[in-house]
Amino acid sequence: TESLPASSVFVVLVGDEVVVIGGVAIGDEVVVVGGVAVGDEVVVIVGVAVGDEVVVIVGVAVGDEVVVIVGVAVGDEVVVIVGVAVGDEEVVVGGVAVGDEVVVVGGMAIGDEVVVVGGVAIGDEVVVVGGVAIGDEVVVIGGVAIGDEVVVVGGVAVGDEVVVVGGMAIGDEVVVVGGMAIGDEVVVVGGVAVGDEVVVVGGVAVGDEEVVIVGVAVGDEVVVVGGVAVGDEVVVIVGVAVGDEVVVIVGVAVGDEEVVIVGVAVGDEVVVIVGVAVGDEVVVVGGVAVGDEVVVVGGVAVGDEVVVGGVAVGDEVVVVGAWLGVAVGDEVVVIGGVAVGDEEVVVGGVAVGDEVVVIGGVAVGDEVVVVGGVAVGDEVVVIGGVAVGDEVVVIGGVAVGDEEVVVGGVAVGDEVVVVGGVAVGDEVVVIVGVAVGDEVVVVGGVAVGDEVVVGGVAVGDEVVVGGVAVGDEVVVIGGVAVGDEVVVVGVWL
Repeated sequence: TESLPASSVFVVLVGDEVVVIGGVAIGDEVVVVGGVAVGDEVVVIVGVAVGDEVVVIVGVAVGDEVVVIVGVAVGDEVVVIVGVAVGDEEVVVGGVAVGDEVVVVGGMAIGDEVVVVGGVAIGDEVVVVGGVAIGDEVVVIGGVAIGDEVVVVGGVAVGDEVVVVGGMAIGDEVVVVGGMAIGDEVVVVGGVAVGDEVVVVGGVAVGDEEVVIVGVAVGDEVVVVGGVAVGDEVVVIVGVAVGDEVVVIVGVAVGDEEVVIVGVAVGDEVVVIVGVAVGDEVVVVGGVAVGDEVVVVGGVAVGDEVVVGGVAVGDEVVVVGAWLGVAVGDEVVVIGGVAVGDEEVVVGGVAVGDEVVVIGGVAVGDEVVVVGGVAVGDEVVVIGGVAVGDEVVVIGGVAVGDEEVVVGGVAVGDEVVVVGGVAVGDEVVVIVGVAVGDEVVVVGGVAVGDEVVVGGVAVGDEVVVGGVAVGDEVVVIGGVAVGDEVVVVGVWL
């Protein structure tokens, strides 16, 4: 064991070649970051590794050669991302795998060759994602398939040639994914398109010069979060592009002087998280920082004011338990950590201003736009969506107002609450979500009036989960019905 300088925090050497950051290493040649390594040659990042050659990232690995990312791996050669893997050679994302060749994401697999994502598969060749499959060749994702050739993903299909994903199709040529398309030339994925001036959240806006994937495009001044903005010279993947002055977090920015790969921004006022920055004013967290006033959490800092292991030492900056966060001077900006100031507490996001708290998104001025986080203002709380002023539009989150609660959908007006689907006037149609009204609550299906619930949860006197409820005589397939005449077969969620 070799001694380390007093400035190094949460770094332990065990063995000749062992480097441990934020965890415990057991064995030679072991590199453990934020977890526990058991065995030689093991690399564990925020988790527990059991076996040689195991790489575990935010989870638990069981077996050799296992790579687990946010989940649990059982068996060799298994790659599991947010779920549980059962058997060799199986990749399970967010669900349960049944059979050697089955890949199940958030649902149930029936048959060796069945791939089910968040729903029920019927037939060997059927792929069902969060909904109901009708016919051998039908692919349904989070909704209802109508017709042999119709593919409906989380919404309603209108016509033989219409494909609707999590929203509503208007016109034969309209393709809408997770939102609403208005106009012949508009393609919106996971957001709302309004005329030529397209605002897209979590999708793709096809306009004159803008292509936005999982972000917000507002005219020429494009703001992109977790996608690609194709404007003057900006290409951002999983980051934030703001005009010519690009800030990229875990992505690639391609501009006149910017090339960013996995969190490296090269510019005058750049903040870099997890990477290498080349510039005078660069701040790097979880990598290498080059500058005098640098605060580094969970990495290696090269400068006078360096902090490693979650503590920021400065006049006004206090960072506790910040992983992938940056504290810059008195005006603290924290991404993926905790900034403790007079009026700001930010966890996993960016705090901009005294009144704005954003978690997992971007706050822009007093008029807050939040994508995938929480905006804390007078009346707006948005999780996983977009809050625009007092008239809140929320997609895939929760809007907390006087009369509106929206989870995973769009709230339109005081009386309409849609979760994971489309609300049309007072007669609400809800697909793959929860409608909170007087009588209708639907989860993972379609609520049409008081009597129809398909593939979800109706919260009333006659509750059905994961099947079809038809009147008092309830038939439930692959879910849980809670009522007097309920049959429960196979529960997911």
